Amino acid sequence: MGAQEIASITALIQKSHTVIKYLKDVQEAPKECNELMRELRHMEIHLSTVKIITLLSTAGDPWLMILQQLKDPFKELTGLLSGIEKGLKVTSLWWKRVGPKLQWTFSEESAQEDFRKIEERANGMFFLADMYITLLAQNADRGEFVEALDNLPDSIEGTYQHFLKRVDSQSDQKRNFAYRVFSWVAFAEQRLTILELQHALAVQPGTSKLNMDKIPDFDLISHACIGFVIVDSQGYVRFAYPTTREYFISQKDTLFPGIQERITRTCLTYMPFDIFRSPDVLSLSKSDMLKKYPFLSYASSKWAIHARKCVRDSVEEDILAFLPTQAGIALSFEQTPDSEPEVPRTPAWFAAHYGLLYLLEALVERGVDLQHENVLCIAAHAGQLDTVKLLLSCDDVDVNQANKITYLYDHSIDRNDGANRLGLEDGKASHPTFCTPLIAAASNGYEEIVRVLLESKDMKSMNFLPPGGPTALSAAVFGNHTRVVKLLLSQPGIDTSVRFLDETPLLLARRMWRADIVKMLPE
Repeated sequence: MGAQEIASITALIQKSHTVIKYLKDVQEAPKECNELMRELRHMEIHLSTVKIITLLSTAGDPWLMILQQLKDPFKELTGLLSGIEKGLKVTSLWWKRVGPKLQWTFSEESAQEDFRKIEERANGMFFLADMYITLLAQNADRGEFVEALDNLPDSIEGTYQHFLKRVDSQSDQKRNFAYRVFSWVAFAEQRLTILELQHALAVQPGTSKLNMDKIPDFDLISHACIGFVIVDSQGYVRFAYPTTREYFISQKDTLFPGIQERITRTCLTYMPFDIFRSPDVLSLSKSDMLKKYPFLSYASSKWAIHARKCVRDSVEEDILAFLPTQAGIALSFEQTPDSEPEVPRTPAWFAAHYGLLYLLEALVERGVDLQHENVLCIAAHAGQLDTVKLLLSCDDVDVNQANKITYLYDHSIDRNDGANRLGLEDGKASHPTFCTPLIAAASNGYEEIVRVLLESKDMKSMNFLPPGGPTALSAAVFGNHTRVVKLLLSQPGIDTSVRFLDETPLLLARRMWRADIVKMLPE
């Protein structure tokens, strides 16, 4: 095992000592007790892993010797975890946490045997025991509780199957709603706030405005999802247990067929809402707009990522209907790059920029001129390797075509960089020039794209120097992309004497303190 794993285990041991001390200090403080319970569940997961690794290891492993030397702290921690967990289950603090979940009343004494059974089924995994509590708390009376307790599964897989049976037993409307919630929490490209989720759930396909009456209350969300979806202290929605998302992703094809298509359509439906064309809304700042329409940022910045995961003939018609009139809103929350080819934001631009291969193929079938659209340079600049490969296989795409581009230099980072040598003012300043697909890929450090472009039989622009712009080699040096520099230097015919801003690649590397690159370049 390497240094990183040893450091992780050392950190776990240090955390063990902290928890041991914490256990001794905490008595009847409710807030600290709840925090401790969360800590115990995470610690048990780590300890179980350590135990398994220890059993499978060989005597010569250096990290194992560290564990053996510290077996007493682990032994003490394991004992304390077991003891404190049992103790907390029969205290008033435990009942303050569990009690509100239960739909009937009974004494602590009558429940001791029930919790002993739960603990046995959980087999030491505290988070699994807590999942059982969440499931059992949904029963209407003690009779149902006891019956459900006798049928508890004894594995995580079985627990989730049991959980989904409970979800499926609800009305069709509530069941379908729960699965919609699960799909967003499991497959969103980033954490969603509760407001973002509520707006996403309110979107109805084929509509042109948001019906505010369709925005669901979180109590409805929580109840339909049987307590497995919660809102954290920062307002983000997540699953109550860390394994839930992993389970749903593993069951994607069975439980959530066509999920990427549904999310894509939701985003494409939300962005063109009529309200976003009204003067009152258009005059709002981005922050004020997001306060009123919180899902807009996610929809405009993530729709293409979901679209890229869709299968062909599923959403391209939706996208082609959306883009001609809504390209502006689709880009409204995109981060502006330091340089970008200056071409219209056509459907071909979106297809190349986001790597939507099926959309690009559909456009070709419709007679779109890819050469005129400059899509190869766009794809190379965006790092879309598969798109670049597809375009290079097309006869009408020129690998050497130069496209107009505007670089944004920020020389406040380095007073001696190229922007300062051009006499530009402090801060960011634009500098128009031209670039080829190779320069675009090299300037961004996309090694594999540089490689496939160089391997093209028609490559003739390896040393191309645009007016006022860098060659591919100088662009890679400027960006400190060492591997790309090495790849370019390995090419027969590469010219290391071509000057950018009156400097050869070597002089540029020296001025910018690129020590590793300086060693590669010839004098």
